[in-house]
Amino acid sequence: SQPNFRELMIRGTSWASKTPQQYYTELFPPIMSASGGMQHLAIVQTNDGVRFALHSEGRQTAMSGLQLPGSNENLSYLISSDTAHAILDNHRVVLTPKALLAGQELSCLLVGHHQYPTIVAIENGPADTIEAGFTFSPDQTFSFVTDSQQAVIFSASVEDSAGGNQKRIIALHDGKSVVSVLIEGDSLNSNDSPIVSSIPNTPIVFSADSRLAIIAQIQSNQGGPQSVILTGDSGNLHPHVSAYQPYNGLPQDSMISEFFAPVSLDEDHLIFSGRLAGGSVDQTNDQFVATISKDGELDFIIRESDLIEERNLSLTLDLLPPISQD
Repeated sequence: SQPNFRELMIRGTSWASKTPQQYYTELFPPIMSASGGMQHLAIVQTNDGVRFALHSEGRQTAMSGLQLPGSNENLSYLISSDTAHAILDNHRVVLTPKALLAGQELSCLLVGHHQYPTIVAIENGPADTIEAGFTFSPDQTFSFVTDSQQAVIFSASVEDSAGGNQKRIIALHDGKSVVSVLIEGDSLNSNDSPIVSSIPNTPIVFSADSRLAIIAQIQSNQGGPQSVILTGDSGNLHPHVSAYQPYNGLPQDSMISEFFAPVSLDEDHLIFSGRLAGGSVDQTNDQFVATISKDGELDFIIRESDLIEERNLSLTLDLLPPISQD
């Protein structure tokens, strides 16, 4: 008498019979794990029509219309070409599909076994492990990065039960639980450290050795908010480079006025992109990509107005952050 059980029996019988159920109509570029595992999105033709599906190492991971793993049997997948996904070295997956509930589309973050991942975060869902009494805010996406082993860092908005106190957070899922990394309004590391006043919705870098680089604004008792790129381990983050501070390697009359994105973090060297301000700077030469050591030695990798084949370079890093790739 249970519709879900009947559906389970039908699908199980179809699978056991090895009867072809679907074929690809369009494949999307694959992604690879560090150990060589492959994962890709595809549009497939099924007996029930055309659907989006995710495949991990040759196995179907998820398909639009199928039930999301978990205790709520009314939640089903809605996968599209915008669904972000990753494959981890331990054959687990990370993906951000929509969850369908009574016609309502809810953004969510799933992490875990390729066929039975766990819902880590979902719109309007509980966020108690991060901030007691808070829920994940509606109308958001859960952007994430991973260190390819098992840890996943994601950003989100949370709010209290009244919806009046909303704040940005960055949290870590280590394969077992979710813990906070940064929360707007909280201290950076300890009671006597600066307050995290703002966390922009910008990219996060998670290095191969699980160190982080995050853009944020912090505020101490001595002054107003200061834009910085924080680096370090979860729970031990410190400013690596700050806006409007002198650094060896900057033109004498210029300062960094804005950060666009951290690009990569290797040992003590951070690569990042941003914007300059100063007497000799205008809109034709204000964007750059640079590397900086922990000691504050800064070197430009590329800067607007550099000559490329005898033509002045123009950059749009504020729209398209650079991507680090080995």
